[in-house]
Amino acid sequence: MPRPGPAPALEASYPAFGSRYRVERELGRGGMATVYLARDLRHDRLVALKVLHPELASSLGPDRFLREIGIAARLQHPNILSLFDSGITEDQGGGTRPFYAMPYVPGESLRDRLNREKQLGMEEALRITVEVAAALSYAHEQGVVHRDIKPENILLGTGQALVADFGIAKALDAAGGEKLTQTGLSLGTPAYMSPEQATASTVDARADIYSLGCLLYEMLAGDPPFYGTTPRAVMARHALDPVPSVRTARPGVSPAVESAIYRALQKVPADRFGSAGAFAAALSGSQATVETTSAIWPIRTRRAAVFSIAFAGLLISVAAALYWWPKPGAAPDRSLVAVAPFRVASSDSGLAYLREGMMDLFAAKLNDETGTRSVDPRRVMQRWRAAAEDRPDLPEVEALQLAKGLGAGRLLTGTIVGNSERVVVSAAVLDVATGRTQQQATVDGLHDSLPYLVDRLAGQLLALDAGLQSQRLASLTSASLPAIRAYLAGRAAAREGQWGTAVEDFNRALEHDSAFALAGLGLANASSWSDGSQHDRGMELAELAKERLSWRDRILLEARELKDLQEAVKKIPDSPEAWMQLGDRYYHDGQLHGIADADERALDAFLRALALDSLTATNPNAEPLMHLNELGLKAGDTALVRRLLTLAIGHDPTGKSTGKFVLGLAEVSGDSASLARLRAAFDTASPELLVGIIWANQGRGVRVEDAQRALDAWTARVPGKPGIPGIRRPSRLLAHDLALNRGRPRDALAGGEIGDFHPGGGPRSLIYDALYWGGDTIAASSAARKIEKRLASPRPPESDPDLHTYYYDVCTLEQWRLAHEDVRSAPASITRLRAAARIRAIQYPEEHERCADLLDAWHATLARLPDARRRLARVDSLQTADPVGVTASAIEASNVIVARLWAAQGDWARAEAAAYRRYRGLNPRYLSTHLLEEGRAAALAGHRTTAIRVLQHYLALRYDPEPSVR
Repeated sequence: MPRPGPAPALEASYPAFGSRYRVERELGRGGMATVYLARDLRHDRLVALKVLHPELASSLGPDRFLREIGIAARLQHPNILSLFDSGITEDQGGGTRPFYAMPYVPGESLRDRLNREKQLGMEEALRITVEVAAALSYAHEQGVVHRDIKPENILLGTGQALVADFGIAKALDAAGGEKLTQTGLSLGTPAYMSPEQATASTVDARADIYSLGCLLYEMLAGDPPFYGTTPRAVMARHALDPVPSVRTARPGVSPAVESAIYRALQKVPADRFGSAGAFAAALSGSQATVETTSAIWPIRTRRAAVFSIAFAGLLISVAAALYWWPKPGAAPDRSLVAVAPFRVASSDSGLAYLREGMMDLFAAKLNDETGTRSVDPRRVMQRWRAAAEDRPDLPEVEALQLAKGLGAGRLLTGTIVGNSERVVVSAAVLDVATGRTQQQATVDGLHDSLPYLVDRLAGQLLALDAGLQSQRLASLTSASLPAIRAYLAGRAAAREGQWGTAVEDFNRALEHDSAFALAGLGLANASSWSDGSQHDRGMELAELAKERLSWRDRILLEARELKDLQEAVKKIPDSPEAWMQLGDRYYHDGQLHGIADADERALDAFLRALALDSLTATNPNAEPLMHLNELGLKAGDTALVRRLLTLAIGHDPTGKSTGKFVLGLAEVSGDSASLARLRAAFDTASPELLVGIIWANQGRGVRVEDAQRALDAWTARVPGKPGIPGIRRPSRLLAHDLALNRGRPRDALAGGEIGDFHPGGGPRSLIYDALYWGGDTIAASSAARKIEKRLASPRPPESDPDLHTYYYDVCTLEQWRLAHEDVRSAPASITRLRAAARIRAIQYPEEHERCADLLDAWHATLARLPDARRRLARVDSLQTADPVGVTASAIEASNVIVARLWAAQGDWARAEAAAYRRYRGLNPRYLSTHLLEEGRAAALAGHRTTAIRVLQHYLALRYDPEPSVR
């Protein structure tokens, strides 16, 4: 018996289908169409009617649309949801809209199933994939490509997979693809869209195979393989990201299934399965599961390991991907040269370093102001290793294709023959478009004269461009051979994220040639990613010989502040170093500058850098990979965290240094079983993992109890040990900081003094702890009396190198007095500090000047001076300037002070902004106080969402405070 129709009031809002169909209700609404449940009055059956939205219908040629739909309607297969009918209907406004009718299939779609269960069983996921592949194989044989394979289009109500909407995307494109794009709509779904489809290229059956691979990946892993915050970001990741390992998310997947998915998701269509049937056959012949082991990560095949190392790290934000990925068919840029690895034809292993070393030498020669530039050698090596796999070299035709993929118009290849005494170096420049050799040259000479040989050879090759020879650079080739070899070794270490080794190598280069500016720049950069101890020395040496740097490297040398780095990436947007340094500055200092979206900017910059150079900094124990992991965890980006784990495993297949990434993935995925297993292993975990937990869990306000367990595990294992190898902050300082963040000042005192980490020793640190971190006030009072006694002695002479510590005492003691509303000595202290800032020999004069400004605003507020608000506003504005020498100093808590002063003025919005500003270090000091001040101010400013988020972080830190501070 037919169901009753809808009420008349509702029926009037439905499209009119005359006597053909009667709409009963709306089933759903998507980006392009609304689906109605309707009764076919002619055949007395239920059907699903898809009616295109008006804005889409107005962009189409309806006749062409219906013709294309008619082609798809001829498809008849057990796994294809056939089309019954199509036509034109009128809406209530008198407009016409195309529609098509399909059988109504009650039950759920694959999307409904995944929403409910997240991951499917192995057998069922493979069955669905094979059935969809059967439908695709049949359709492809009929010349129909689906182009929108996604879970929403897979219906499961009949007990087998039915593929819906065959031919619809093609019909839409044929009827008005260009106009459709102008409306802001797209054909296909970004999460499942092949790279060629995302770039609006011509697609064939292999695009459907790619989408089906994405579908299978999601059924097994619980998320699509590529994820982004916007559709364009997702499409960019399809184009550039390495294929993630499904076994990272689902260890039970067999290597054969992972291999099949990997092949289906290749960027180049020719590298995928030739047919959907071949894909299905690969799955049908595979073992569905493998035995799980106690290892957290799967054992990888040699091929998979090579793949991970080659492709890991191509994590890119939308802007970077869309900017840098060459569009198919785009003309190669003749001014861009790709330098290939040189072939070393020698039995002398001492020449092996020149295979990649010559790339760096020639790349430096080819970069100049006249317009010729080289593709960064690391980008070339990343693509080269991926393409070559197990082969030692690429054939010329593949090398040309690789250069074309990088957007280069020319390819430089070379060969080295010889021994440790004498070498013959040959090179050729090939036109990428035609494959013809444009220029070739050969030089020979003593191995020790390699710089001169390279200079000669490059000069001949660069003569291809008029006037280029006079612009040759001497950044590298003016250095001695031992210096060059050490420098190239440093570059190789930096590529692996082995920053400590890189520092040693760059220092060796500078021992051979102290005027080697590039080595100085390399030393500064590598040191900044490790302990920072030699950053200034490297910059000074590079500055002294900066005339030997290229114009691009001089930009990096001069980029000292955040604004300089922001300008640098505009001038040299293809420099991974510039993007990495900008990302690091945003990560550490962005919040200190008051940048609200500092994390997003840092993530974008790091991803741009990795897109340009995926072979650099893949060490899971080093920055910036650790920073990326933290940003991904904070954002809850499961896909990014999973890719970083794959990248970390690619760097260290043994898994010894990837624990923090495994832990992060378990956390963001809600994998309680893995978390419990990892906690149980704290007693045997690596120091790096334990310290990473201590820092990161406080910084994000998650599982702070695990931070304490990690600290206890390390302390118990090595009792009394003063520090942790490879970690900058000794364990007693870690314990002190964690105790104060947790609200346990007595525990903080129990570990002994930590004053050697603060200018002037223990007394000052005790005062800062009490004023700005809830530290012990009795200990702080005693410390204040000690400082008073020190200041009663005569001031050290200006020749005393520790003179600046005297003024630190002045600044600290005055903070203690003002905090207790004692304003009597403030004017005199302010005068003394301003005078100190003008002493030429004193260290860090800007800190004493800033302390004077801070005390001045504080004093004015307490004394209720008429211009107190103006003075405070001036100090507030100074806090967002680039922090020069103000970390771990006497005014490190300046933003806490400013926040409290604004609160005293009743300006809660400014108090909130000041409390938000804090340095993000390995374990930022005064974190709990910043959070409390920010949360309170946000609540009183009416910013409820911020207040809740920040105070939740604070309460997570204070999960078990001492009774005296509850």
